[in-house]
Amino acid sequence: MTIRVLGVHGVGNYRRERTAESWAATWAAYLREGFREGPVPDLSLTFAYYAPALHLATSQGPQDLEQLREDEVDDVWAWLIASGMPTGATAEGRVTKPIRQGIEWFARTYGLDHDVVKKLVVSFFPEVGTYFAPQHTERRQRALDIVRQALDTQQPHIVLAHSLGSVVTYEALWQEPHHDIDLLITLGSPLAMPTVVYDRLAHPRDGRPRKPPGVARWVNVADPGDFISILRPLSAHFDGVEACLEPAIHALDFHMARHYLSSPTVAALVTEFATGTGPRGIPEQPSS
Repeated sequence: MTIRVLGVHGVGNYRRERTAESWAATWAAYLREGFREGPVPDLSLTFAYYAPALHLATSQGPQDLEQLREDEVDDVWAWLIASGMPTGATAEGRVTKPIRQGIEWFARTYGLDHDVVKKLVVSFFPEVGTYFAPQHTERRQRALDIVRQALDTQQPHIVLAHSLGSVVTYEALWQEPHHDIDLLITLGSPLAMPTVVYDRLAHPRDGRPRKPPGVARWVNVADPGDFISILRPLSAHFDGVEACLEPAIHALDFHMARHYLSSPTVAALVTEFATGTGPRGIPEQPSS
């Protein structure tokens, strides 16, 4: 049996020369790297390339924190607060200090490299801001249409949704009836990030957010150091998440799609689906 896999990328993936087909080949190669101790299942990986819908015809993102727009700065501060920054320090910082000092606090508090944190912040928040901004509603819908079309035409057994891609996928799965998904694997997902993502999601407001209709199983995978994937565990904020796994995928680049896709944890999930063994054998890891 050929397992149909659909990849949905995260932030920072717009490339003028790339296509859905070339990205699919790249992701398929990354995914195969994870099968280090066993055969690679028969996989057919396709790709939902929605980045052009959000691209604002500028550089890939601000090169410095001071170039963030005011609404993007607001999102960064909301993320810092959710990450534990004292509200008193935050209130003072927003008035008298540049956002750079908030990033320095975060890097120092969590023992992270300042440049790594800064690089991800200036990549993540502008693109997420574009997706949710009221003035870019048409762009958001185009991104959703691209993912929905891929779901409908490819009819995947497994969806691998990384970073912002997990947000687009979650909303797309709620928008209208679609082909049933056997396994949704979210990777480095910011779905539970308060204010910035969680409170802006489009889904039925009849209770706590839950697994989208037609999804048989939902597993979330997040590196313990992935500071985009907060709050944890995801199952504490969304009903229907079967497992929240926290493998260490990389010492520094713990949000990169390549390292998630090539992790033995993701390979094991795919193998379990291919062999029909279900979720057994991969215990839920303690949340950080």
